[in-house]
Parts: sequence; structure tokens; C-alpha cells
Amino acid sequence: MTIDIPPEKETKIILVGATGKLGRSISSHNAYVTYGICSKDNPHLGEVIGGIKEPLISSLSDVSLEIAKVPLVVDASYPENFDNVYDFCYKNKIPLVLASTGHTQLQLRKLDKLAKKVAVLRAPNLSEGIAFFKTTILKPIINLINSKTNLRAISVANEYDISDVKIKIIETHHDKKKDAPSGTAIDLKNYIKKGLGHMDSEIEIESIRDKSSVGKHEVIFRLKNEIYDLKQVNDVSKIYKQLIQIKGIGNWTIDMFLIFSKNNLDIFPEGDLALINVIKKEYQVDCNDKIKEIANQWSPYKTIATLYLWESLNDDFPN
Repeated sequence: MTIDIPPEKETKIILVGATGKLGRSISSHNAYVTYGICSKDNPHLGEVIGGIKEPLISSLSDVSLEIAKVPLVVDASYPENFDNVYDFCYKNKIPLVLASTGHTQLQLRKLDKLAKKVAVLRAPNLSEGIAFFKTTILKPIINLINSKTNLRAISVANEYDISDVKIKIIETHHDKKKDAPSGTAIDLKNYIKKGLGHMDSEIEIESIRDKSSVGKHEVIFRLKNEIYDLKQVNDVSKIYKQLIQIKGIGNWTIDMFLIFSKNNLDIFPEGDLALINVIKKEYQVDCNDKIKEIANQWSPYKTIATLYLWESLNDDFPN
């Protein structure tokens, strides 16, 4: 089902950092970006790029609030621009999505002040992969550690003391990245510490910068006699072997991790009941072996076929 939003109710996005990697991704996938802000020396200044409706400008002061009705500011730039973004949002009472990292404590205090006046979302990482990683991979391990070290349990012999738990995050990025540790690593650290509310020891973050690296994050949990090393691995069989050991994680969860976090194009989640049912309906088969034979024909693009079949379950999917 689709919902038609009246033009006067549409959110008009003002995108700061419009020509950066994240900014380009946002503007190319969003129909509501009205203004794009870039630096004064940007070669695309004054041009209409991506899905941005107005030509690129270099200052928020050039934004016409008559055009950008019901606006939202998305800051995907650098901390150096934050004060101007803050002033603009505070003065005009405009909500802010802060999608940049590396801010000073003073800037974060100003962000808290802004949040008392308008809606503010601080999002160090906007990727679906990180969100999935936190809720589906990290959370079961946090729950497992809590079950082994629950200081609040009465008359239950704890398996470990919380002091036995050592956690380290290793983040690797290209050498052009300005902040270290990365905002995502800090966000993961805070997420873990919040989940392990009774943990006093510090979580170590190691930052690596080199010329070739894309963003990678590895989280290592060391208990007295166990190690859970959640690092980025590209070998599918190794990923299954590594994650299936964690209580609460099964094959379906691993399949979703491979599809939405690792962007693997050749995954068929045979444990997904909705997917199996739509194959049975469309291909008139009822045998699991036949379903596997059909899925194998889609290799090396099983994921693409899976996404299409999921989409076919929507009411507005063309027959």
C-alpha cells in the first residue's frame, strides 16, 4: 500500500555535505532533498546534481524557507560546519539529523541544547548493516554475557564475574578519515556499555588507517574461557561457523546478516517461511528438494531472486 503525501505536508530536506559520499547517497535515494549545501570552492557549486531540486549553494543563509517548507536539516558534512548548522536550526526551529562524527564536547552540549527546542537525531552511522549488526548480532552476545555475569541474580551462582569480561573494538578506515576513533566505533562502544549496564571496565578501541581500507569494525569479547570475535569475514562458510556458535543466532539470522550487512548476492534463506510459501505458489512445487533445485538455478544471484519474491508479496506488486 502506498500513501500519497500532500505537497504541503512533504518534508523538504536541506542536505549539508551534499557532494560527499554519504550526501550523494542520500540525495540519489530521496525525493525530498530541496537544497544541497557544499563548500565555496566546490566545482559543482551552482549546479543541480543527483535528486536535489535546487542548484547547490554554499551557505545555509541562502536557503529560502518559503521554498523549503516543513524543512529538515541533514548534516552529512564535517564538525567544522556544525556551529553554522546549529545556529540555523536553533534560530529557525528546524529539526536536525546529525549524520557526521568527530564533534567536540562543546558541540555535543550545544546539540543537547538544540534537542530541548526541536527534534534531534544523532546518527553516527546510517547504514542498515550497522543497525542489523547491533540488534541481531551484538544483542544476543550482550544477553549471553548478562546471563553469565548477572550481578542482580539472587541465590544463583554466577558463571563469571563481570571483571572477567574484556571487550575490544578494532576499526579500520581509509587514511583520509579525519576522526579517530570513528563515530561508529564510539556508537558501538556506547551500545555495548548500555547493554552491559553493570560493567565498569573500559572498552578499548583501536583505530587503524591505511590507503586501501574501506570501513571495517571488529568487536572482540573475551570471557574467562571463551572468545567471541565478530570481525568482518567474506567467506560465507566461516561466517556461518562463527555466528552459529552464539546462543540465540540461527541460520535465518545469519542469512539476513549476509544479505543486508555483507551485501552477499548469492544467499537463499531457506528457513524464511514467507519465501518458501511464495515459491510453492508460483512454481507449483511442494517438495523442499525441488525448492532447492529452483533456488540453485538462480546462483550466483540468489539474493536478487529472493528480494523480488519478497517484494511480490506486496499488494501493489505488478502481476
